[in-house]
Amino acid sequence: MEVIMTGLFKILRYALLLFVIISSQSFAQNQEGLYMHFDYLNIDKDQIQSFRNQVISTFRPIQEARIENGSINGWYLYRVTYPGTQTS
Repeated sequence: MEVIMTGLFKILRYALLLFVIISSQSFAQNQEGLYMHFDYLNIDKDQIQSFRNQVISTFRPIQEARIENGSINGWYLYRVTYPGTQTS
């Protein structure tokens, strides 16, 4: 009887593990193009304000229109104040 219970427990354990793996995949990103990101844009210190103004005047209206028509859920731009390299 103990051998049968041990075998049944192993089967149930593997079935539960398989269920967890399969169900976790159903919550993963399922549409192409849903996530887009740019790696570092190298902007000189004296050009930061000019770059910011260009983003506000050109890129922001495009992204806001994309949000309004449902193409994207949101977007953000952030500044990294330390130099990045391909190896860091």
